[in-house]
Order: sequence, then C-alpha cells, then structure tokens
Amino acid sequence: MPIKIKFQERISKLHTYSCIFGEKTIVHADWLPLILDWEPRLNPESDTFGDEHREEAALYLGFAWNLSQGLDHFVTPIYYRDDAAKRTQLPFDFINWEYRVDIDHLSMFKSMMRFINGRALLFLFNLLTKDLIADKGFIPARNCVQVSPPPSVWQEQHRHEAGLFHIQTLTELGKLHQALLADATSEINIFCLKPGRSMDLLSFLTAPTKPDLSKFLKEGEIFIDIVLGIDMGYRDSILIKSSQDIGSKIRSLSLQYEQAVSEYEYASFQFQALEPAFARLNELAQGKTTNQL
Repeated sequence: MPIKIKFQERISKLHTYSCIFGEKTIVHADWLPLILDWEPRLNPESDTFGDEHREEAALYLGFAWNLSQGLDHFVTPIYYRDDAAKRTQLPFDFINWEYRVDIDHLSMFKSMMRFINGRALLFLFNLLTKDLIADKGFIPARNCVQVSPPPSVWQEQHRHEAGLFHIQTLTELGKLHQALLADATSEINIFCLKPGRSMDLLSFLTAPTKPDLSKFLKEGEIFIDIVLGIDMGYRDSILIKSSQDIGSKIRSLSLQYEQAVSEYEYASFQFQALEPAFARLNELAQGKTTNQL
C-alpha cells in the first residue's frame, strides 16, 4: 500500500503541523544487496543516512531540508551531543534548552488494555489517539555521560547542556543523525532561520528562563522536530512550527515525497550494487521523481 504523508494542522500562537507514522517501516521493499552483499570498498561518504532505518531517515531529513530551502540550519541532537560532534567533526555551541515531543506517552494505557484483553476499548483508544503528539516544548537540556570509565571533569561540567550545530548540507545533517541511532528513538531539533540570526538563536537557547518559540520565529522561519522510532513499538513523527501559514507548501511537498517513495520502492528491486543504491537513496532524500531525474 502506498504511504500517505498527512499532517494535522492547528494554530496555537504558531501555525503547527504534525504527522505521526505507524510502527511499520515507510519503505516496504527489502534492500537485499545492502543486507546480503556488503562491499568493503564502498566509499563511506556514500552512506549518508546510516545502516538502519535509512529510508525513513532519508525521507524525514530530506523533507525538512527541502521545506526549508534558502534558510540557515541549526540543529540540536537530543541527548547525544558528543557523539554527533565526533561523527560530524563539526564545532558546536553549548545551550541550556532543548525541544521535546513524545508520541508514545500513552503506551502504558495501551499495554494495560492488551493485558485485560479489552480489544474494543483498545481499538477505540487507538482511533482517538493515533494522531496525538505530546508537545512538551522546551525543557532543560541534558547530555549522555559515560558511566565506565567515570566521566571526565569536562563531561561533568557540561552534562546539562545540549549542543547547537550549524549544518550547511543535507549530507552533514544525515551524518549527524547517524550518531543518534543507538537508542530506542532518536530526536533532533532543526531551527531554519534567515541569514544573520545565529547569535539571536544562541541567546534564545541560553536564556535563564524557558524560551517561547512564538516570540522568536520571524516571518519565513521554521522550526522542525523529528523523532525516529528505532526499537520495535516506537513510532516516528515530524512536528513543524511557523509564524505564517505554510500548509499548502507542506501538502505539496508531501505529495511529492509520496511519489518519490513509490518510485524508490520500484527501483529497489533492480539494485545490484551499493554505490548506485546509495545514489538512489540520496535522490529519495531530495524528493526527486521521474520527471525530475
């Protein structure tokens, strides 16, 4: 069945668009050459989106990048600041706040219903809550710190600070996201701003009081949060906020990426080697369809 990318729209201070994807993978066709015939001589730079959930990462990150063309991109990788810095070799600024959403906050109630075998209740519950995102907003930042060996003095000093990276290409964004794939979920914040706003953003995210996104985003700027569910039972989501109505642009881009996924699935049966397969994956990330190739 072809995928549908459908965003729920609402206005609460900002124009907000949210999309939750189910627990199943977005691209259903198996990429057998990648799984069974790994080529040791493959150029590692070709692998932009990682080993697992690569199609989903390409789709979500590419969608965000395409939506925000012409803007500067500043990214916060949730919880894995140092891993992202190591993976990308990019500098970053320390910040005090990170934006969080939770799409599986009701999983405990679902588990209880399964336990009592309340199938009718579970069906109704899923129907009513399938598109709900718990938008937590900004919370105090935190960073993963090693347990053994004990963390260094520097790690202890900065364990309650996230990192803000200036990302200049989709490839850099994909590499940064690869650093987050070792957990049950990954999450990133993407601030898409007009040129010259980097210091404004840094001041905004290092403020002593909780930031208010509605007071920061200017016309034409966008905030995007992406969650990728990695372990079984976790789902994916995209949350977009803007000071102006960009619904028509999001709907148009959604249709474009639906077509791109459909064409990618068809092409995946013809992959015989990794290099052309990765090239086709990059085209999926860009939302390219046959009339654009």
